[in-house]
Order: sequence, then structure tokens, then C-alpha cells
Amino acid sequence: MLSKVVLILSVAVLGTGANELPSYINTCKQNDPNLCECVKTNANLAMETLQYGDGSLNLPKFDGVKLFDSVTMNPLEHLPFSLVMKNGRGYGLGDIRVLDAK
Repeated sequence: MLSKVVLILSVAVLGTGANELPSYINTCKQNDPNLCECVKTNANLAMETLQYGDGSLNLPKFDGVKLFDSVTMNPLEHLPFSLVMKNGRGYGLGDIRVLDAK
């Protein structure tokens, strides 16, 4: 899901398909001398709304998002463990903020 958010924000930055984006996602001009600041500001503004989900973009709300079932094995001999996750939920993604853009 985070990759969908990155893709949507990338499209917004480039201005491609801007007429198809929701009104709360603002685009930045590629030749803007303050492009990095524009990206950071507008990404954070968009995240304030995206965190609650957007059906038109097929994005669920960030907090409580269903995670894929997975099995993790640790190959370290001195600290062996395995983790099995079923019906997992992710929380805290609504607190994501863009600190810098380059």
C-alpha cells in the first residue's frame, strides 16, 4: 500500500494526469526553483487526507490496514526466531511525514 501512496505522490509531483487526481493533491512544476520544498509541502498536505483512505484511488485508510500473511525466519544462530503473521493489521502509518525531498 505504501508503494501506491508513493506512486500517487510521484504522479502529483510530475503533474502527469493531474486532471485525474483528487483536488487535495496539488502538483508542482518541474521547473520550479523551489521544487523540493513544493514536493515536501504538498506531499505532507496530501498525506493528511490520504491517511483516511480514498475510494477513488482504491486506497484503504492507513491505520488498521490489513497486512499480508507472512512467515519470517531469522538466520542468526545466536538469536533464532521465527514470526508467523496471520490477519495482521498495521498501525501508525498515518503519522508518516515527508521530511526532505531531492
